[in-house]
Amino acid sequence: QEMKDILALDETVSDLDLEDWNLDLLPLSKKQLESVVFAIFVGFNIPQVFNIPYSLLATFISVMNKHYMDNPFHNWHHAVTVLHTCFVTVLAIPDINSYLSQLDLLALFLA
Repeated sequence: QEMKDILALDETVSDLDLEDWNLDLLPLSKKQLESVVFAIFVGFNIPQVFNIPYSLLATFISVMNKHYMDNPFHNWHHAVTVLHTCFVTVLAIPDINSYLSQLDLLALFLA
């Protein structure tokens, strides 16, 4: 519930299947994409492992969104699409924790 309170997730975002390779993020607003990023980080327990308060993570994501250039391609939508692709790829690897540490995942998701 705290995630929804922090980012005010609406029904269109909370009902998304983030584990779907075919998920189309293009119709989502920039604010909705912030919720997607937040959910991915929380889904891998990044805030808990690194003791990052949800409010700080939400602020960081919002600042990243606001400072992304509004280019035709390398923009906020592209960044979130790449993150989502990394997320789904990691989920597809059996026993991922044998290969990647939480720090590795944090680095991958931030990259």
